[in-house]
Amino acid sequence: LRWREVPLADGLAGRLGFPLDRIAVDNDANLSATAEYEAGGMRGTADLVYVTGDFGIGAGVIAGGRLVRGSIGYAGEVGHMSMDPMGPQCSCGRRGCWETQVGLAALFHALAAPGDPVSDPNRAIEERMAIIRSRAEHGDQRTLGALHQIGAALGVGVSIVVNVLSPAVVVLGGYFAALPDWLVEPARIEVAARAVVAEAATVRVVGSELGFTAARTGGALAALSRIFEDPTQVPERMHTAELINTEAPA
Repeated sequence: LRWREVPLADGLAGRLGFPLDRIAVDNDANLSATAEYEAGGMRGTADLVYVTGDFGIGAGVIAGGRLVRGSIGYAGEVGHMSMDPMGPQCSCGRRGCWETQVGLAALFHALAAPGDPVSDPNRAIEERMAIIRSRAEHGDQRTLGALHQIGAALGVGVSIVVNVLSPAVVVLGGYFAALPDWLVEPARIEVAARAVVAEAATVRVVGSELGFTAARTGGALAALSRIFEDPTQVPERMHTAELINTEAPA
């Protein structure tokens, strides 16, 4: 959207009629990582990195059971690691960022010719992933080649994250989680080959069980956590007698 410094919470509060302190805004990768840690297949794993696959690539980092935000809140912007300074231009204005290699745009470019239904933005992303899975299952060579290419590039970036952060698990979300049979193994191979120490080569790389629902699950959990921390935020229910007029109409 190319928004900069947009007062999103203020705008939502005004439109919804909620007090500003009832509105919370967070990054989708952070919410997804929280959902994975609290309610996903890696529930309770104290050190994990969640990598979300969309047109943009981001990561949510859980360390010691806590979400890592960094000093100014931008921890996890792994999609803009420079992988090829002479590569294609990224949406951020730089060249060769990781997301130009493994984002959805890169996937569609690699496996679909112009006019292919997979590249149709009017189709739901789940439908487009189903088409890709079907082609891969039926042995379509262009599809299989593209998925292997994306999986290997995914692994190169994940290996950097693993070497820097040393998580127990890297969870692949977004569209990566929709195509785990073809993306996870090439990624694991690259991670194992590029690990700086032998122990890092054993890090688990898995597809998220939450898939495309991870961010909204994390958002729901974030909203609920505020209630658990301070139940007085919830207005008391009116007594039943105050809600129901038992008198018959005249």
